[in-house]
Amino acid sequence: MRPLATTTAALALAACGSAPSRPCPLPTPESERAAFFERLEARRADATGAAVPVLEADLGEGLARPTTYLRVRVGERGIGVREGHVPSSLTRAELDVELSHADPMRLGWLLSRDDVDALVPLDSHGRVPAEERMGGPEGYLIEALHAALEERIRLGDLPRELGLEIRPSTPFRTVAEIVYTAGQAGVERLQIVVRVGDVERAHALALPGFRVASMQEMLEAAEVEVEPLSLSLALTSDGAIVSGSGGRLAPGCEQITSGSEPTLPAPGGAVDVYELRRCLRGIHELFPHEDTITITADPEVAFEHVARAAVAAAGQDRGLFPNTQLSAGIR
Repeated sequence: MRPLATTTAALALAACGSAPSRPCPLPTPESERAAFFERLEARRADATGAAVPVLEADLGEGLARPTTYLRVRVGERGIGVREGHVPSSLTRAELDVELSHADPMRLGWLLSRDDVDALVPLDSHGRVPAEERMGGPEGYLIEALHAALEERIRLGDLPRELGLEIRPSTPFRTVAEIVYTAGQAGVERLQIVVRVGDVERAHALALPGFRVASMQEMLEAAEVEVEPLSLSLALTSDGAIVSGSGGRLAPGCEQITSGSEPTLPAPGGAVDVYELRRCLRGIHELFPHEDTITITADPEVAFEHVARAAVAAAGQDRGLFPNTQLSAGIR
């Protein structure tokens, strides 16, 4: 049997990577927290870890941090589900306060639980294979994802809300399928997770059948006569089409047109969000009681453009059209 002193020295050498004669203090809560922050900052700085769309500070101003406990994550290779709140939802100062009295042994676990296993594979174009969807090529319900969400929400009694951590380049068709599947599993509220600076923020989405009544609907219920708007925003491969009950807006966003040109030309749907906000601000001045916008996109439009457009449409301090409806697509 190895002598105790020899075993202790060997452990010290293995742990510290130095000669046994050098001091090897036990980890303190402060040193463990410092190491945790170092690993967290390295993960935040890693470009491959930017799993959600990134917004400029002024565009994301006013967005709250995510509150959803249950999240769907869409990565490069697949779709997964995870539970729990993660440190990246907090600023460095907020996280420092949260962890000031935490057990140091839990800090590594907080980072490692950020990983999820893929429930559903994606093809090389970020699409869900037909065999993973009920109904095949034309289907929208992703069976494995539906089972996982339903188990947690209806059987596990988790809140009927879901965060969407979606890779920016994910095609909108995949997003539409996820949203449809979530609704069928009992989800009532959605949050798009984005990144502003080094922290996560969220923008709320409404699901058909569970959306909050718009100001116009409340006025109509009170028998106050208002002009309907039915505002919609469609992102296409040529740009953004802004339309309402009166028709679609021409380029410049000031006149109705019967033409096919997009209101805001942009290749691939990458619309200038500040021009979009300017356009919608003018519409809001004419319809001050309306707060709802329906957003849709061509199947191959990247999710990043949809997320940025939704946040822009809400406006600063959510003063434009914050009640966002998401439609399955225009083609």
